[in-house]
This record gives sequence, C-alpha cells and structure tokens, in this order.
Amino acid sequence: MTIDSNESGADSRPPLEVTQNNVGLANTYRIELSKQILTIAAALFAFTVTFYGIGAQGARAPGAPFAAYAAIGWAALALSIFCGLFVMWAWERFYISYRDYDYHGKGADGYAHRKRLTASRRALLAVQYVTFLGGVVCVGLFAYFRLSGS
Repeated sequence: MTIDSNESGADSRPPLEVTQNNVGLANTYRIELSKQILTIAAALFAFTVTFYGIGAQGARAPGAPFAAYAAIGWAALALSIFCGLFVMWAWERFYISYRDYDYHGKGADGYAHRKRLTASRRALLAVQYVTFLGGVVCVGLFAYFRLSGS
C-alpha cells in the first residue's frame, strides 16, 4: 500500500516523521528481541544448573550419562549471554558515536566507526542466536536422557 500525497501521485513517499518513527520502532523491537534471548539464556542456565544439581563435581562424576550435553549446553548458553551483553554495549556505542563524532565535525570518522560497530554487532548477534539455540538443544537432550533414565 502506498501513501499518495496528492491525486496525481507526484510523491508517494510517507512523510519523514513517519519513516523515522518506523525505523525507531523496528530498532526497538530488534533490541527487545536481543534482550529477551539474553534473559531466557540466563534463566535457562541458572535453572538447569540448580535443578539438575550438576555442579563442577556432578557433571564429571562417574556414571553421569550424557553429562557432555549439559556441559556443552551450559557453555553455549554462557557464550550466548556474553554475546548478548556485548550486543547491548555495541548499541550503546553506536548511539553515543553521534555525540562523539558527528557533533564535533567528524562525520566521516563517525560513519566509519558506526560501520565497524554494525559489523561487530551483527556477528555477535549471529553468535548469540546460534549459541542460544545450540545451548537449548543440548540442555534439552541432557534433560531428556537424564529423566528417561538412560
């Protein structure tokens, strides 16, 4: 659906305020998704460590079947948590770069800095999502095998 400013269709773009609002909303949802994954990873990590009672000794105890799934899952969830924290830090640095560069007449340097931050943030976000999914799968497999008595 296009928004026409007049009957002849001379300019079908929405006003700048609408575009800025849409970008702001999209950015808010993106940050909230990252925060939700960060929260779920931390909660799942804490819950599984506490619930299963597999601490430093239990995961290595003789006869602890499929303990490697738990260890890998916890490592993946911990990495997901750290990546999520760094994603939040990268967003903070991205926005503060406007003050640090653009408002001091260093627009080109600010653009280059934001470009590097965006590349790093996207890589961290990909690692956060992949390690979160891997951690959930490994902890789920560990729980399944442990509860099934295997």
